[in-house]
Amino acid sequence: MIRVHILDVPTRFYISPVPPHWYPIYINKSILDKMGLRFRYFSEIKPSLYECDLLFLSSRFFHLEKHRVENKKPILEIIERLREKNERIIWFDQRDSSGNTQFEVTPYVSRYLKKQILNDWTLYQKQLYGNRLYTHYFHEYYAVQDSYEEDYIPLDDRDKTKIGLSWNLGLYDNRLGGKWNRIAELCRDSIKRNFTLEHSLRCHFPENKRDINMLALFHYEYERETISFQRKRAREILTSLDDTGILFGKKISPTEYRQAMRRSKIVLSLFGWGEICYRDFETFLAGAALLAPDVTHLRTWPDLHIPYITYWPMKWDVSDLIESFHTLLRDEEKRRELAENGQSLYKKIWSLEGREEFCKRLYSIVDDAITNPDKPSYNTPYVTETKE
Repeated sequence: MIRVHILDVPTRFYISPVPPHWYPIYINKSILDKMGLRFRYFSEIKPSLYECDLLFLSSRFFHLEKHRVENKKPILEIIERLREKNERIIWFDQRDSSGNTQFEVTPYVSRYLKKQILNDWTLYQKQLYGNRLYTHYFHEYYAVQDSYEEDYIPLDDRDKTKIGLSWNLGLYDNRLGGKWNRIAELCRDSIKRNFTLEHSLRCHFPENKRDINMLALFHYEYERETISFQRKRAREILTSLDDTGILFGKKISPTEYRQAMRRSKIVLSLFGWGEICYRDFETFLAGAALLAPDVTHLRTWPDLHIPYITYWPMKWDVSDLIESFHTLLRDEEKRRELAENGQSLYKKIWSLEGREEFCKRLYSIVDDAITNPDKPSYNTPYVTETKE
């Protein structure tokens, strides 16, 4: 049995058994047990943490992003001491964007895995304004300025082979429901995880009657202007659009939000701190068509964002928002196709076949880190760097 210990912050929702990123490991316990993988969670550093074959470190435990460069040394010293205790460590960067990174930890870990990574590797060796490709774009083309700048450590050539993909928000628990429904689902999960049973997803069929043309509810005030910019532009455009069928600019309860999503033909999902949002997957479950900015600049897994197949891509400055909305609203067949494809692919990753694929992929990550702690094997599916 391979013992893997996970260090992360405590779960925020009192009944949730693990933080969101580890949910697919939690729910697939029976499959992973059969593969010989045993996981244990820690929310503090103590002697028993080291009694394992492999250590997973969550970036959220260390909060490097909250410290200036000069104040990160004590944290890096902690990570270095962890490395002295166990040379096999995987760092899980759980920050939201493909651009913002924590490459200062790469000398101390065997692997550095992100939820999504940029296609253009050279960008990780440059300073992007706001540490994101889209914030850099808004700064360059629209002269958007932030009140502060984030620190950035470029990727060292020696560490390029350590970078790879973990898994994105699609494998978090995105089931919508009220408090008691969520408790019931999690109780069922506690039973299902010990047996190889189908995962329950409450999907709403795309062909259901829908009386809301577009759901466009979003927060637009961020402390970073480059993060707010796209959403503020969308707000201005929607304010000028005279369409009573758009649900926009209101504050509604979580229950009303869930009901509205299931009544919507189109759901607008915009960039925030990252490119891929929980709302994307909630849209698939709700059976609506997803309208979102183009994300072909990044790679992620599982990849459910396929332009014009599972979502309708827009320009980053949302200058084509009205045109895209009207195109989808008029073309019921295409709208239905996007919704059906998105829902079908999302259901597939949660089928037994999809869950087994996740477990096999996770096994390859674990096995490779144990077998080749200093350099990844290029036969593993999560390594993204090509052999030179």
